[in-house]
Amino acid sequence: MRKEIGTLTLAACLFCGTAALADPTITEFDGPGADSTYVSGIGKDGDIAGVYVTDGAGTGFIRHSDGSFLFLAGFAFPQAVNASGETAGDTQDKNAFVAGADGTVTTFLPPGAGKFGATAFAIDAKGNVAGGFVDDKIVSHGFLRGKGGDILTFDAPGASTKQQRGTFVTGLASGGIAAGYALDDKSAGHGFLRATDGSFTVIDVDGAGSGSHQGTQVRCVSANGITGGFYKSSRSAFHAFVRDGAGNVTTFDVPGAQNTVVTGVNNKGAAVGIYNSGGGPTHGFERLPSGHIVIIDAPDAGNASDEGTFPTGINDRGEIAGYYIGTDDNQHGFLRTKS
Repeated sequence: MRKEIGTLTLAACLFCGTAALADPTITEFDGPGADSTYVSGIGKDGDIAGVYVTDGAGTGFIRHSDGSFLFLAGFAFPQAVNASGETAGDTQDKNAFVAGADGTVTTFLPPGAGKFGATAFAIDAKGNVAGGFVDDKIVSHGFLRGKGGDILTFDAPGASTKQQRGTFVTGLASGGIAAGYALDDKSAGHGFLRATDGSFTVIDVDGAGSGSHQGTQVRCVSANGITGGFYKSSRSAFHAFVRDGAGNVTTFDVPGAQNTVVTGVNNKGAAVGIYNSGGGPTHGFERLPSGHIVIIDAPDAGNASDEGTFPTGINDRGEIAGYYIGTDDNQHGFLRTKS
């Protein structure tokens, strides 16, 4: 039986050639004794955040650049790690948390959070956190938590108040700029950036549909404000985009792909993500700032339709972290480095 802690799927998230990468190295890894390992992101200095499962019990971890592990107590599952080794995420009992570099966990809930709790999805260099919570009416909202513990909640323009809709925060840029997307009454997505003064920039990519489960979703943001994600057209295909800090949007598809999604960006404009071609496995990719695309497949990734390689983040050194699903039907972590 597959033990999945988290997964990126093109259905749920949801003009360039390829270039050879000089001598990349992919290191596959698991938590100690793990049946399954999920990687959620990578920090500036190569720290990797994730969760591993052994005999049905999950353990949050930070894997340092030297390969050693720091384990988080209290069933705390990190979603992000910053340059100082601080992490943020959620716990088994549905609280959000922040943790210091020593692994000490502090849990919290934004005001208005219901039984479905809250998750911190991003932490910046100063220890500020951004995330989301679900209220008792099953509507999602965003929050920002300062280093000192003050919490601000917010909703993006056009966010629906209907069930399973609302505001979804996916990242945090320097200066407290939150990124994410809103689902409107039709469940169409609209990306956004929220400035510290409370103003919003709405991001709707040309070609995005306006029907149910269509539209634009910002899935990641770099420290300097480059965003990435996908838009879904009225023809029900996922297409990737990157938006620079000046607001210029570049859309693209991996050549031959039916669906392409960006899952991570760095300050240099490089992006990583996933794509599929229909009927086969999911593949990872890196799109360089030049527009060239490099395909990423972990050596032990499976070739079935529910298997493959799933990058989740890239730092400014070009190190890429993620997970793959192998022929053993389980998730395993990987780190891809350049020589």
